Amino acid sequence: MKWEKIKLGDAASFINGYAFKPSDWENDGKEIIRIQNLTGSSKKANYYSGTIADKYLVKKGDILIAWSATLGVFEWEKQDGWLNQHIFKVVFDKAEFDKSFFKYLIEHKLEEMKRSVHGATMKHITKKRFESLQIPLPPLSEQRRLTARLDKADAVRQKSRALVDAYAELGRSVFLEVFGDPVRNERGWEVVALKDVATINPRKNLDDIEPSSKVDFIGMANVSDISKQLIEVEQKPLSAVTKGYTFIPNQSVILAKITPCFENGKVAIADLDTVIGFGSTEFHVVIPQERITKEFIKYVFMSESFLQKGVTQMTGSAGQKRIPTSFLKKLQIPLPPLPLQTRFAAMVANIEAQRRLAERQLKAAEAVFGGVLQGTFER
Repeated sequence: MKWEKIKLGDAASFINGYAFKPSDWENDGKEIIRIQNLTGSSKKANYYSGTIADKYLVKKGDILIAWSATLGVFEWEKQDGWLNQHIFKVVFDKAEFDKSFFKYLIEHKLEEMKRSVHGATMKHITKKRFESLQIPLPPLSEQRRLTARLDKADAVRQKSRALVDAYAELGRSVFLEVFGDPVRNERGWEVVALKDVATINPRKNLDDIEPSSKVDFIGMANVSDISKQLIEVEQKPLSAVTKGYTFIPNQSVILAKITPCFENGKVAIADLDTVIGFGSTEFHVVIPQERITKEFIKYVFMSESFLQKGVTQMTGSAGQKRIPTSFLKKLQIPLPPLPLQTRFAAMVANIEAQRRLAERQLKAAEAVFGGVLQGTFER
């Protein structure tokens, strides 16, 4: 049966979120739903106790679509919250859709759009372009039949994803168990300034590198929000990175300096194919010296207490705040005995090995789900 086609704007209404400012954030009230809260890249929640228009209120079961920086469709599963900007709330007030079917349909359209840009990173999609997309409108009974099949494939994918997330959180839990909170330092470890045990933001003279050579280049998109690992590191000609770059030696720790990437704890160890690499100017680079391990530094940077402390030190305009180098240099951190740090690094290596296995399983599950999704809507 050939399905009727309609424009996405004729399927439902899409309400963009309210432009909350950091000064609006509170410790109680309704949660402000931000993109990082939907993707799970940050456990931190901000709240607002004031009153704004009801159209920004999100209830359990509402479908939300992130359209800037991160593209994705989500079902809100928590209590009532306030919708932040760069997210659409879907109001089913125009055509007859099964909510779950519509969610799968949007996921398919977003994946289709990502494929159309041939590997480039899509930053956002305009509402005009979004609402002009053509989508199928099968009968409601057909929507429900297809949803039941998609649910089965999705259940396997979600189970695999939950395992990957669990391993990502396990490292943090082990860190707190072994060392305690790095800001409060309840264990009474020796305290040092980070600049005294690590080199921060080194520079390099490019004259000793062959101009025609290719180098590893790390952008923000090359660091996973969930696993805090490098993904798909690019190789670029040296000439393509010399106008603006951060020098990144192999096995150094990189930390996003710009909001919201810093708030999300976007951090990784630069496990490169070469001795040196380069990256976005929005990274801080920290090279451990002999008294501290790269794993210990990374998990300090991943801790909620460090991130909260850092947010208070950010400088710049509201939309372009950054962590200054001076904050890292002056940062006071605990320095547990090196043998204990080394044992923790071995624990992390074991956890990472299991996580990589889980990620391979997830990749397979996502391939199966993607095939079912594509077969459902590309007809």
